[in-house]
Amino acid sequence: MQFTGAFVGVGFAHMMFGAQLFSMSTHVRSGFPQLVSEFVATFGRLSVIWGCVRSRPSAVP
Repeated sequence: MQFTGAFVGVGFAHMMFGAQLFSMSTHVRSGFPQLVSEFVATFGRLSVIWGCVRSRPSAVP
């Protein structure tokens, strides 16, 4: 489901901005912006886990 959701999300984002539905990237992404995006994504995932631990600990694993 995660894999399918990722493709559906990319498709919707490309449709919203008028880009080709699916394409391969040729732009190398590195440096500080990459580090910041990884931090934000990791913090978001941990926030979901911490929220689940508080409300439904049995659902976390």
